[in-house]
Amino acid sequence: MWIKVNDDLPKDDEWVLIATMETKNCRAGTFYGMRRGIAWYDASGNPAPTDGITHWMPLPAPPTAETSEGANLQPLTAAVTA
Repeated sequence: MWIKVNDDLPKDDEWVLIATMETKNCRAGTFYGMRRGIAWYDASGNPAPTDGITHWMPLPAPPTAETSEGANLQPLTAAVTA
């Protein structure tokens, strides 16, 4: 479920999906990123323009062996330093 940034914000350093609208500094679309303080960052750790960010959504849980029909999957973890 998409959450308006005016209603709530993700916790600092929580990876989420981010939705944006078209502005002078931002193209409309979605991307994977996080928020730290008042700044938002893309998956590469680059600052994201904040003027177009309208919504965010928590990421789903990673797949498990039970949900992968026998595939030998291990959950991925991301480590990002800024």
